[in-house]
Amino acid sequence: MIAIAGAKGGCGKTTTTLGLAGAFARAGRQSLAIDTDRQLPDLHVTSGVDREPTVTALDRDTRWQSVAQEIPAESGVHVLPGPKRSENVEIDTVLEWLDADSAAVLLDCPSGAGPDVIEPIAVADAVVVVTTGSDQSLSAAQTTVDVARRLEVPVVGAVVTHCDELPPSTESRLEVPVLAVVPELESPRSSDVARQAYDEAVAALSDATQARTGDDPADGTQAADPASTGGSPAGVPDDTSGDARADGVDQDGPAAEDSGGFQWHGDPTDHVATGIGALDEAVGGLPPGSVAVLSADPASQSEYLLAQFTATRGTLYITTERTEESVRHALDAVDVDVGSPTIRSLTGDGALDEATELVEELPDGSNLIVDGTARLERADRDSYLSFVNALKERMVASDGLALLHCLSRPTTPENRPSTEHVADAVFEFETTDSGLDRLAVPKFRYAGACTDPLELSFVNGAGAQRAAEHATGRRTGTNIDEQLAGPTNGDGTDQGDR
Repeated sequence: MIAIAGAKGGCGKTTTTLGLAGAFARAGRQSLAIDTDRQLPDLHVTSGVDREPTVTALDRDTRWQSVAQEIPAESGVHVLPGPKRSENVEIDTVLEWLDADSAAVLLDCPSGAGPDVIEPIAVADAVVVVTTGSDQSLSAAQTTVDVARRLEVPVVGAVVTHCDELPPSTESRLEVPVLAVVPELESPRSSDVARQAYDEAVAALSDATQARTGDDPADGTQAADPASTGGSPAGVPDDTSGDARADGVDQDGPAAEDSGGFQWHGDPTDHVATGIGALDEAVGGLPPGSVAVLSADPASQSEYLLAQFTATRGTLYITTERTEESVRHALDAVDVDVGSPTIRSLTGDGALDEATELVEELPDGSNLIVDGTARLERADRDSYLSFVNALKERMVASDGLALLHCLSRPTTPENRPSTEHVADAVFEFETTDSGLDRLAVPKFRYAGACTDPLELSFVNGAGAQRAAEHATGRRTGTNIDEQLAGPTNGDGTDQGDR
């Protein structure tokens, strides 16, 4: 299963998807092109098939052959249109049900780098990135490559569209081989020049598969093919057995216990510390670009985790229920290490728009806290999805970390499931009958499930140290006020410094 992805809109992903599908069919292999774009699905329009049935028709008992439409003019090329707005479906779940047999499956991904893109890439066996030759498109393609690598999905190559010659340094810039260069054509799918380029790309994909696995055709072994589903991509360990990590460490041995119950598949040295000691010790923090949810009861001690999250990097602290001054006093009161965050209180009707503007201005390498998501989650679904997609894209582009504080309510906000679905990790704050605070981790996109909750400790004498700092007029930590636009106090100082 190959995801055809590119962060920039209009770079030719849909045409490339159909072009590669046609090349697979010309090589004697059935192909299935699936539109995974929730917002602007257009694969059915470009391919000339009916709008229905859509990808949502797939389930455990339905084979793709019974619902996919074959393109009339291209034998062996089949299409499943993207979901309608009225169809509420988890794309990744549907794709996991897909039994492709020997067919080549190509996922036409949406633009951007948000959750809607992550879904299909995360379940794919490999990624082909699509870009034009423009500097802007190449920069967007680099973002796509970064997203795939953070999800540990191999990028097998790039297709460069709308140009006659390959721009210099394209391969070194993207750090992937160029599979094909497709010139600007009025009808690229019917052009002999374009067809030859797509045929060469499919041949290169086959060669790459064989080279990655090191299979020898002479010994009768067969390379794992990323175009088919049903197994891990070539060169990536299969985590379904639970027997070993990528580094060969037995997961039933001490290494699994030392990691706090996680089955680790990434390199923790690439991660950013969260300031939450038990979590950082267990998994090495979070990969840059991550969005995490912290679910908690309003009467719990979960605010301690928010305070710790401010200690490692410059932080924008958005509160939707309190004043900036009350948040500042609360941070001063906790007995843990705390940074010097920029605080913004968004309590009006335009909170979602204001939050979007602040997220867009977030400096590179910063943390973001949204303390109280309910006010934002009460917006209409399209507006809220636009916000969380923009938030995720900004985190990826800026190597930021976001922590969304989701407090339990008598009535759960309608968009709360979308918040949790977007998140790369979900942390649930628990307090036992004996008064012990723990952190359960039901979702962690970068590793296996946590078998045991993590025990938390919130006493280290930091409160007394901060009191001394205030007495001498000193305060540690990084403040990002100067890099964020915002209202002032009238004397030129930012309101976040009050």
